[in-house]
Amino acid sequence: MSKNIGVILAGGIGARFHGNIPKQYMKLNGKEIITYSIEAFREAKKIDEFLCVVNEDEFINKNIKEKYNVKCIKGGSSRNESLANALSYINEMIPDCNKVFIHEAARPFIKGSLIDKYLDLLDENDAVITAAKVTDSLGYVDGNIADRSNFLLIQAPEAFDFQLLRKHFDAKSSITATVHQLPSSVRIYNYYDFKFNLKVTYPEDLFIAEQLIKLKYYDRNHNFLQHKLRISRKKALILGASGGVGSVIKEKFKELNVNILSPTREEIDLETVTVEALKEYCKDFKPDIIINAAAFSAKDDAGLVAMFDKLFSVNLKSNLVLMEFAVQLNKKVNLVLFSSSSSTRGRKDIALYSAAKVGINSLVESLANKMQEQGVYINAIIPEKINTPMIQKLHDGKVNERELLDVEYIMDAVVFYATTDTFGDLIHIRKGL
Repeated sequence: MSKNIGVILAGGIGARFHGNIPKQYMKLNGKEIITYSIEAFREAKKIDEFLCVVNEDEFINKNIKEKYNVKCIKGGSSRNESLANALSYINEMIPDCNKVFIHEAARPFIKGSLIDKYLDLLDENDAVITAAKVTDSLGYVDGNIADRSNFLLIQAPEAFDFQLLRKHFDAKSSITATVHQLPSSVRIYNYYDFKFNLKVTYPEDLFIAEQLIKLKYYDRNHNFLQHKLRISRKKALILGASGGVGSVIKEKFKELNVNILSPTREEIDLETVTVEALKEYCKDFKPDIIINAAAFSAKDDAGLVAMFDKLFSVNLKSNLVLMEFAVQLNKKVNLVLFSSSSSTRGRKDIALYSAAKVGINSLVESLANKMQEQGVYINAIIPEKINTPMIQKLHDGKVNERELLDVEYIMDAVVFYATTDTFGDLIHIRKGL
C-alpha cells in the first residue's frame, strides 16, 4: 500500500534571527517552535510517517529525536540539500511513498486538517503549493511599475507526487521554490486560503507569532444551523441572567427550546459562590451548558485595593468554582465564559476589570485541555464593548452607541460554543465582522 510521508525542514541556523540558538528551538508561548509542526503532523489523519531534517549539532545531540520521539536525519548546508537528503532517505527506506508533504519548522501555524487537505488535492494534481497574492504596490528597482496580478508569493507547506519530485529535484539548483524545478507541464494547485502563515525570520516575528497563534475571531456568516438544532432541549445554567447580556441570552435560549435555570444574585452570589451552593441550588438539575454572563466593574478611583477582592471574586474566582462544579457533574458540559476586549490591553480607569479579564483568558488557555479530558469544554468569548447599562455607567453615558456591539451581535457565537466540541478558544467578536 502506498504511503504519504511528511518532512519537517528544521536544519537552518537562523542567520537573520541573530539568536544564540536556531530559531526553530526558540520558545513560542512556552513551546519550541518546531513543536507546533510536530503536533500538526501527528494530528493529520493522512500522514503515515514523518521525519525531521535537522542540522549536524542537533543530529548528534538528539534532543528533538528523544524529546518528541521523532525520526531525525541530518540536513545539508542549504534548504535544497536538506530536502534532497530527505528525498533520498524516503526513497531508500520508504520505497512505497506516493505523496510527500513538506513543511518548514519556522512556520508554526500549520494544522493537521490543512495537511490532509493538501494530500487530498494531490489526487487531482501533481503539486500543491501555498500561495499568497501580492497586496502591496509592486515595482522594479529602476522605478518602473509592475503589475502585481502577474506575481504571487510561494511559501511552505507544499505537497508533491513523490516520484515526480524525486525525478526532477536537483539539490545544487539555485532555484529556491521547489515547485519551479518541476516541468512546466505538471498540474500545480495554488492554495491561497492559508492566511496566517507567518514565518519566524526576525526576533520581532516571534512576538507577533505569540499573539497571532492564539487569535480566533467569530465569523457571523458561520453556518450554525446544526448548533441551533443541537441546543434544543438542552439544560442550561445561566449566571448573570438579569444583566444586559445575560437577559438576552436567556430569552434567546427560551426561543431555542432550552431548559433554563437562572439564579438571581440573592440566590447565587458570585462574590462568595461555592460548589456546594451551586449543587444545593441546582438539586437534580444537571446542566449541559453553563454560561457566566455576570460581571462587576468599578473605576480605579473607587480604590484599587478596596475593590480588588470583590472584583476578582466575581469576575475571576467564580469561574474557577463553575469549572469545579462542571467537572463534578460527571457528564459533558459546555462552559462559556465572558472575557472582554479590555483583556487585549489594559484600559484606562478600569485596571482591575481589565486584569481580571486577562485572568479569564489565561485560565481557558491553561486549563482547557485538562478540563476536556474531564468532560468540560471550556471557551471564552471576547467581545468589544457591548451596549449595556454597565458600559454606559462606566463611561458616564459618554460612549457613542455607534462604537458598541448590540447584544444580539454575539448570540450566534454563544449558541455555537454552547454546543461545540472544540475547547480552549478565545473568540474575539468585533463590530463589522
